[in-house]
Amino acid sequence: MIGVGVLLASGTSIANTVVYAQTDGFAVVQVLTPGNNGKSSFAYGYIYTIGTWFQVQGGTVGSFGSSWNPVMNNNPNSMCIPIQGGTNWQYSAGNGGGNQLNSPIQIFWFPMGSTSAGEASYKILKEGEAVAVPPPPLPEVHINGKSQKG
Repeated sequence: MIGVGVLLASGTSIANTVVYAQTDGFAVVQVLTPGNNGKSSFAYGYIYTIGTWFQVQGGTVGSFGSSWNPVMNNNPNSMCIPIQGGTNWQYSAGNGGGNQLNSPIQIFWFPMGSTSAGEASYKILKEGEAVAVPPPPLPEVHINGKSQKG
């Protein structure tokens, strides 16, 4: 019933991309931890469907002294969104500004069922084939009373 999953994109920054779903399926974004879990990092992934941007954050939380175990720093995260066949959806991802390290991000497509004549279950649309909705900006964060953009 569930088709073979496809890795659509990976990296530390993934451009806003529009996808046409030929079948029902699931869009998955996975935010991993960087190679050194003793350093702080945060990254985010977005999926847009049904007029809404869904977002997830992950990475590491950083080191908080000698008694802080690096395993406690791990904060990988993922999100799975159902997508209706015959519709467009979007993905985008990146790392927050000022990170000590960048976390890798992956975007997957898991189709439900199959298409006729062996066609792909999705199509990445080129500019002009669909109107892309820009992802929302990172929220403003206040640290020690100072405003910082994520």
